[in-house]
Amino acid sequence: MKKFHGLVLIALLTSLIIPFSLAASAETNENGNNVTPTEDKSTDTTKNTITEDPSKTPEPPKEAPKTKTTEPQKNTTPTTIDITDSAEVYSYEQNDKIALKDFTDTLTTHTGTKLVNYRLAENSKLNTAEPGIHVITLLGENEEGKTTAVKLNYLVKEKTAQLTVTDMNFDLETKIFTGKTKPFASVYITSPVDENFGEGVTKADKDGNFYAQWATVPKKIFAYAFDEAGNFSEEVTYEVPTKKENDVVVKAPANVKKIETTNAVKSATAKPSTPKASKEDLPATGDQGVEWIFVVAGVIVILIAILLLRKRKK
Repeated sequence: MKKFHGLVLIALLTSLIIPFSLAASAETNENGNNVTPTEDKSTDTTKNTITEDPSKTPEPPKEAPKTKTTEPQKNTTPTTIDITDSAEVYSYEQNDKIALKDFTDTLTTHTGTKLVNYRLAENSKLNTAEPGIHVITLLGENEEGKTTAVKLNYLVKEKTAQLTVTDMNFDLETKIFTGKTKPFASVYITSPVDENFGEGVTKADKDGNFYAQWATVPKKIFAYAFDEAGNFSEEVTYEVPTKKENDVVVKAPANVKKIETTNAVKSATAKPSTPKASKEDLPATGDQGVEWIFVVAGVIVILIAILLLRKRKK
């Protein structure tokens, strides 16, 4: 019984001591005198390193391709730049000179892209012979050396007449046609295709006056002027008067241009009569010419031959 009572006493004392020890430890934790057990720290740090490392390590490879894909986007230069719809149109007059430099000097302004080493594409040609809109393609390299095509157009306008033909007059007596144009310009002159047809080219003098003499009197004369620079005038029509309109005497140069063709010359000259032989060429009345001598001689020879044959027979 004594042993049993002793064990009960020890149990009671132990139950009293444990609450007090736990209360004391709690007070020390509140005052900050004690630190979290090392086992908890080690487990926390290991958890942190385990959770952070997997998230950080895959991020760099994901970001690397993103930077690579965004880099080409900086080069916004397209393969082909089309400015055919631009309000800026290069324009020329028909048969004007045209060169590649006319376009390349200002293309950077119109395209917003600087290119070098410009050249024409294979099927593109620069030409101003035909009026209208012409589309061409130029090739060049950008700063990265990439070939870029620029598609553009230019306008060719019909060349306007820059010369004139004025002061035209036709003298019915001298058949001289006169007018005025640019000094030293050439003048093409023609008339309708009829019995009075004629055509030719004359040249104006230092004062711009030109002269042309016709073989006949045409009803109309068409004329236009042109020079070596490619300038020309509109074709003008002159109605030839049926009677002399004024008494002004046309003073033409000695070497006036003759406007003649085969038809004009025939109609301008009298029909040639059949040439008559002179009296010296005609034989006298009853004279048959020298041929009768050979006829008489032949008859005499035949008669002599007949007489000789008869004598031999006798």
